[in-house]
Amino acid sequence: MDYGISNPAGQVSAGEITNILSVADLNGIQFIDTAALYGDSEAMLGKLLPAGHQFKLVTKTIQFKSDRITSEDVALLELTFSSSLQKLRCSSVYGLLVHNASDILAIDGCRLFECLTMLKQRGAVKKIGVSVYTAQQIEMVLERYAIDLIQLPLNILDQRLLQGGR
Repeated sequence: MDYGISNPAGQVSAGEITNILSVADLNGIQFIDTAALYGDSEAMLGKLLPAGHQFKLVTKTIQFKSDRITSEDVALLELTFSSSLQKLRCSSVYGLLVHNASDILAIDGCRLFECLTMLKQRGAVKKIGVSVYTAQQIEMVLERYAIDLIQLPLNILDQRLLQGGR
């Protein structure tokens, strides 16, 4: 995507992605985070990751942005995850996260969790989880679901969750 405050050049070229992947591999980076909502990142990774790579791919669901999760939402999750696998050119990924915790915390959000669990049981994904933005979301998710992974905003500039931020 054309993304990032320090990215004046726009979308990263295929050559630069290849260089980034090479440097990541040489430096022991194990995980690659992507998502259906990240433009064509899944398709680019599928094209550019070398055969037999050792990266653990983690992708995310679409965002549902609804107060109630329906059976149609679950079907859409399955369809878009299948599309993600095709774009990534793989039969399974290391992790699948609900893109926004508010989706799994919505009324009948358990439907999404059940779908993730089913995909895990089928072997399409090794670990399931959620991307959160507040400490309160972490607490609420862990009260309701037995997840494997939590992705949170944490970096040198954003450490609110380490400091008890909500």
